[in-house]
Amino acid sequence: MNSYQSVLPLAQLAVNKPFLAQMANARALLVRQSDDRVVAFSPLCPHQLGNLADGACRADEIECPVHGYLFSLHTGASVYPRGEYHLRFFDVKIEDGQVFVHIPRPKWMD
Repeated sequence: MNSYQSVLPLAQLAVNKPFLAQMANARALLVRQSDDRVVAFSPLCPHQLGNLADGACRADEIECPVHGYLFSLHTGASVYPRGEYHLRFFDVKIEDGQVFVHIPRPKWMD
């Protein structure tokens, strides 16, 4: 499934409050920024698979509730500790007030 999937209306996505979306082929964590930019990424912390849906968002960062790792919502890189791990981002588009997310099909499924 390589197409964009409709998740929810943008108006229902609160600013800096993580929203866990269950889609047809995966889960994605969405965060709406103050400028209405929406980022989507894997909800699992790349450090030790903590659930980022339980993490706190502050400005442009999300914190893993397990060990306190901080990740940039712009680059996906860990801010603390610096650069060791990266979030797995997914493409997002907003059309007619609706948020769509694209999660590519894993290569092993081809």
